[in-house]
Amino acid sequence: MISDGAPVDQATLEANKDKQILDCHLREVIAWIGDSTLIDLAAIGIKHDVSDHYENAVRIDEVAELGDAVIDLLDCRLIKRPVG
Repeated sequence: MISDGAPVDQATLEANKDKQILDCHLREVIAWIGDSTLIDLAAIGIKHDVSDHYENAVRIDEVAELGDAVIDLLDCRLIKRPVG
């Protein structure tokens, strides 16, 4: 998962009274993936800390860091060591 850190979109916010609807949905999907699948979910936040949502997460500050971050994250998860 690569994220800007914000589960937000203006049209959804305007159409729903619950302003946390996307955050709640994201958390539900992450929990479902972790509990019900064999997928090993990890995330890279670009200029945002996404560790509040993802157990295995790293933050980068520049898009130029993305390639190295993906390789490091894959390396960590393939040998089952903590990210970071």
